[in-house]
Amino acid sequence: NLYIIVFKKKMKLKAHGKVLLYGGYSILETFDGKGGIGLVLNVNKGTFADITKLDYNNCIIEVPRKEISVSGKIENNDLIIEDHKYLKFVIDAIRTTIKHLKKEGGFSISLENDKELGYYKMKTGIGSSATSTVVTVASVLFANGINPIENKELVFNLANQSHRNVQEKIGSGFDISCAVYGSQFYRIPIKGETTHTKITSRQHMFPDYFKILIAFSGKSAFTVNLVKNVRKYKEEKESEYTEFMKGYNLVNEELSEKILKLPKIYDEKKVEEFVSLLEKSWELRKKLGVLSNTPIETDGQTNVLQEIKKNGALCAGFSGAGGGDSIVVICKDDESRNQMIEYLEKNNFNVFKNLKVGNYPLEIVE
Repeated sequence: NLYIIVFKKKMKLKAHGKVLLYGGYSILETFDGKGGIGLVLNVNKGTFADITKLDYNNCIIEVPRKEISVSGKIENNDLIIEDHKYLKFVIDAIRTTIKHLKKEGGFSISLENDKELGYYKMKTGIGSSATSTVVTVASVLFANGINPIENKELVFNLANQSHRNVQEKIGSGFDISCAVYGSQFYRIPIKGETTHTKITSRQHMFPDYFKILIAFSGKSAFTVNLVKNVRKYKEEKESEYTEFMKGYNLVNEELSEKILKLPKIYDEKKVEEFVSLLEKSWELRKKLGVLSNTPIETDGQTNVLQEIKKNGALCAGFSGAGGGDSIVVICKDDESRNQMIEYLEKNNFNVFKNLKVGNYPLEIVE
């Protein structure tokens, strides 16, 4: 491999979080030789890592906000350290990277999440496990003299491998890819594909006339369990599952093409067509929950989302796999976004007012 080498002793990196606007569950499958499609968008909040090279083979991991500090040793291309339930993604990311590099340089890493990635210790679904994994892999590469920004494919491959290790091999890699490369249409790799250029069809910036608001639903989703439930349905009724998912993914394919054709200036008719298809995708995701007996979206939650729309939003739906976590509210302008903030706060939602959707790939902060 050709690596671009860095000689600095310290670096600060940041990986940004995400929302999966549509494609939950179908993004895990392949259809007619290619992966199911989804649109994953960066948010402007994420995970920072301060990395410092050490002259000995110690590894120090710190999370100051949680008063966590642990240390271990790098020996025989492995990390010798006690397991820590809060650091499982970080520890595996370090191990995976060290084993790949076959080097034993020591380092100290200090991690900090923006507050939006966790609300009173509750998972919000904005991607803290993915951002922590990506920024840790990038930091270990830096500690071993490799510039992670110039070697993003390596960052993606190692982070995706590690993230799947911790999540029982469940996941498509869309959240890792978004944290590395930025907002994009994403497809999982089909057999034999190993590089990011084949995994992702194209990067994309969502039209900026849409004003997106993200609020915590009040309930964390246990995504791995949701996916396991859907997989059980797949095993028990494979033909029914396959037929349903094909139809679901066709809607997502049509939706993706519709987004690419949205004009640069707000066009009410075209926006209505986009919203109608997006809501159809969300409805099919809910139906998958009914078919698989999985709590993707209850009728009560649907009523809440419909009330949000009635009060001024273009549309509102759960991000990603549903089941809780964050609600994505799409507004037509800043005025309606501000009205929605007022409405949601009045109805006891925690609104992430400073959370904005954009294109925020992995970056060196300083």
